[in-house]
Amino acid sequence: MHRELIGTGLLIFFVVGCIATLVLTGVSFGQWKISIMLDMSGAICCTAGIFGAHINPAATITLAAFLGFEKEKSYLYIAAQLAATFCSAALIYAFSNLFTDDEIAHGFLHNSEAALSTAGIFSTYPLPSFFILGTFSIKFFITAVIIFAILALNNQSNGAPQGVMPSFNRSCSCSYRPFFRPANGFCDKSGE
Repeated sequence: MHRELIGTGLLIFFVVGCIATLVLTGVSFGQWKISIMLDMSGAICCTAGIFGAHINPAATITLAAFLGFEKEKSYLYIAAQLAATFCSAALIYAFSNLFTDDEIAHGFLHNSEAALSTAGIFSTYPLPSFFILGTFSIKFFITAVIIFAILALNNQSNGAPQGVMPSFNRSCSCSYRPFFRPANGFCDKSGE
């Protein structure tokens, strides 16, 4: 469980930190995907020693429901994942005065549509023209593909080389973004 806490915390800290820097400084560059992929791979490597690298409640639930992961442990794993997520996001927010500077510079009200640019650092929002069922379907499909990759690459009978799982899994999650661009408002803000 402590590896889930550390792995998820690192993942959120690095990924959200990268996105925050990108959005708040107005930088538009293509290397952010590589940075995110490497950061995610490192976080997975930190947790892979214990029943694979969940890092995600959906993966933990899938493993508990279908692959014999102890249900009692799954509650602790999910609690660790959620705690790490909130703590890492709070650290990113606390370490950066760019948030308040950006809000002041642009005159954002917290409940305005303009504030979605900074809110999108910590969450994703569909574009206004995209319907909710379509957004849910895309996120469901993406999660299924990532869980499939985790399960397939951790299966010893597939013969995947040792250590390839973190890199392949995260490159998979970074490569789908252009195809599902309408469902993810962050892509439009990143200058992709």
